[in-house]
Amino acid sequence: MASALYEALPKDHVRFVRLLPGDDIVAKVETWPLEQAPTYTALSYMWGPAIYRDGRSPDAVYTITLNDRTFQVQENLHDALSCLVPQIRDSNMLLWVDAICINQDDVKERSVQILHMRYLYSHATQVYGWLGFPRDEMQATLAVDLMSDLLAALMERVAAVMSLEAAGSEHALDGTKMSTLIKDINVSFLEREDCEGWAGIHDLLSRPYWRRTWIYQEVTGPAPTSIWCGSHKFDLDMVYATCCLGQHFPSLGKSSYPLDFIVESQALAMCLFRDPEAFGSSKRLVDLIELTRRTECSDPRDKVYAFLGLAIDFDASAIVSDYSKTVGDVYKDVVRFTLLQPQYGLSILNFVKHYVIADDNDVHCARPKIELPSWVPDFSRDIGRGTEPFDHLFADGSWAYKACGPYHEQNAEIDGIRLRINGVKIDEIAQISVPLKSLFWEGSPVNPNHENLEVFRSWAVHQSDSSYIGQTVDEVVRTTIVADVTVYPRRRGYAANWDLLETSNSSLTDQQLEYKDNMGRAISMVAPTRRLCTTATGRIGLVPPTAQVGDLLYVFLGGPMVYVLRPKRTGVFEFIGSSYIHGIMDGEIFEDHGINIMKKEAVVLE
Repeated sequence: MASALYEALPKDHVRFVRLLPGDDIVAKVETWPLEQAPTYTALSYMWGPAIYRDGRSPDAVYTITLNDRTFQVQENLHDALSCLVPQIRDSNMLLWVDAICINQDDVKERSVQILHMRYLYSHATQVYGWLGFPRDEMQATLAVDLMSDLLAALMERVAAVMSLEAAGSEHALDGTKMSTLIKDINVSFLEREDCEGWAGIHDLLSRPYWRRTWIYQEVTGPAPTSIWCGSHKFDLDMVYATCCLGQHFPSLGKSSYPLDFIVESQALAMCLFRDPEAFGSSKRLVDLIELTRRTECSDPRDKVYAFLGLAIDFDASAIVSDYSKTVGDVYKDVVRFTLLQPQYGLSILNFVKHYVIADDNDVHCARPKIELPSWVPDFSRDIGRGTEPFDHLFADGSWAYKACGPYHEQNAEIDGIRLRINGVKIDEIAQISVPLKSLFWEGSPVNPNHENLEVFRSWAVHQSDSSYIGQTVDEVVRTTIVADVTVYPRRRGYAANWDLLETSNSSLTDQQLEYKDNMGRAISMVAPTRRLCTTATGRIGLVPPTAQVGDLLYVFLGGPMVYVLRPKRTGVFEFIGSSYIHGIMDGEIFEDHGINIMKKEAVVLE
């Protein structure tokens, strides 16, 4: 039994593996105080079988020798050790790898050691990421060479831009638009036949390793990181350059290989996470969990525990990794933690999504995979590529919306499966559109999805304008489909432009194309997967795809949004989600529409 190899760890101690000489994998375990560990390599890999298993028996058992005993390891880890151990051993470093250094049979130890993982990966002498063996050795060689060339080309272009900026040239770029940055990039090396290189990159960046939830903890820290595919080695700067350039190359005619896989790859998201300027300052726990919804882990509790060491707002006393808890209790802990942060109000409710996006780009209603109250987000579900939550923060940290007006102090209380909160009923959904397609832009540069445009246009034509003074329905709809917020820079007071959306890209100037791109990003951030609605009083808004005619609209004290509820019985509701209702997102419902706060009621969500 594996647990017989382990002795109980003293507080703030960790185990490492010392690799011994020999052709086989032979090692012994050493225990060190966490902050006194010598030089070591930390291994990042995927649990389970190897990616390519041709010629392998499904019944094969893989072992190493650990502390003079036979120790069974999983196939993919055995592959990684077989390939990388000689290099680690020759460098005279220790090795840290979770499957060996943590007693996986001891739930209590696992819960404690998880809290050390961020430190272990951040303070490693080096981190090795293991993708598995290559599908094709020649393709892998060409892929690494091409990624190296792409990084060099990007760095050359950035250096040229910095020189222009230093000289005060009017041709200098602000560096915020990758599409503009690479327009004149020197990629003459791509004139050679590059399909085999791109095919190799496709294989490397599409591997399930990049979809692992834990990768954000393991390879985004300050330690030097190398990614290995068999004996082929590359770094994350090469991945970043490849993803950033490759997603724009089809529009520039710079590659004949289809590069759609780059948009879907989690490798780019992970690389951006390492860049604080690209990612921004929003490393709140709920943001991290939401941004990585499409990642995968074998234990759904790890959707939370993997980010406890990364969140800027994390309080070690608020959420403790505990694998004896149910998944539902762990997710309720996140809600409870967020509700206790005064600066966040009820923002956690913006992350509830009772739907999934299918491969055909359609939206389907779906109940949680696990038993959860309607007000608890199911972080375990990959809902597909959809819109962001209505959770917009400006650069100064202030909320984009304040539907609750001056009543910003919430008094939400969790009572078992219930969330009790004070709110005011303001309206009811009277009409509703089909769910908007989840993919708003088709291709690059931006080309709008015409099914969505048709929905937008028809809604503007067929609605009454009696509820809005000083704005036409057309203006209201154009503002609603971007939720009154632009992306660069993030600010209120923004509306879409029909003419620009429908004009061919080839007819636009660079400035118009950039404006159209920003507009597309703003629409893509809020509109796809949601529905347009008209309320009983004639207001227009965006509501969740699961909303129905007859659902009620509430403002909660302390809540920045308008919330959609469905009555279950007297005073008890199912929570459907957050919504944008034009004209009442800044507290106007209290200030201009005569609704008295004394009409508030105790709302119970189940």
